[in-house]
Amino acid sequence: MLKLAAYCRVSVDFENALNSLENQKRYFEDFIKENEEWNFVALYYDEGISGTSLKKRERFNEMVRDACKGYIDLILVKDISRFARNTVDALETVHLLKANNVDIWFVNDGIDTREIEWELRFTIYAGFAQEESRRISERVQFGCSRKFEKGVPLGNLPFGYKYNGDTIEIVEDEAKTVRLIFDLYVSGLGYRAIAVKLNNDKILFKNGVLWNITTLNRILDNEMYIGEISRKTEVKNLLEHTRKSIPYEKRIIIENA
Repeated sequence: MLKLAAYCRVSVDFENALNSLENQKRYFEDFIKENEEWNFVALYYDEGISGTSLKKRERFNEMVRDACKGYIDLILVKDISRFARNTVDALETVHLLKANNVDIWFVNDGIDTREIEWELRFTIYAGFAQEESRRISERVQFGCSRKFEKGVPLGNLPFGYKYNGDTIEIVEDEAKTVRLIFDLYVSGLGYRAIAVKLNNDKILFKNGVLWNITTLNRILDNEMYIGEISRKTEVKNLLEHTRKSIPYEKRIIIENA
């Protein structure tokens, strides 16, 4: 009897009715029940994880390890984009599994590694999946750039601010502490002395966390407190999810944001 497993992944890019985790799981459960000759081993799934890298896909990597140990003979995947959006990772993983006598059936794509001429079609489809991921990333970056040009900062806001939609509001209770920190610094106190004073006066950071030099540095060195925002990093490698710092002289600075 064939030892069967299935793999599902919900993308971080978007979720819709066809690709939701629950629908993928239900799809395979119904699919597997139709064949009595299959011994269903496990359903592996990663939720909210990008397909362009294998580093953080814990269940995917667990499935590959289990397969290489002989626990699985055949893996079902709905389509190649659920398996991987990185052509190199996809090919290397399939070849590793094949070397351990484990096959993969990409049901919607009609690709089964048990067939003779599977590799050419698989490579083409994997390339399409990677290209689609690149296009999605570009659209996201474009949207972020437009927001930035309108004076909307990217990422988390510093202490004292909060988002209200695309606008920024001052959190007055926190703002009082920020003003005090700047006043104390201008009066001549160093980071360590400010931290000691705030902690002794029971004026704590978020969630009751004590102040320290690092936290104070993030406030006193943050240009957002004078109304400026700038992009300090940019995507270095989409597939590896790495970013690189933008040299100060090349940064775009938005004043009075």
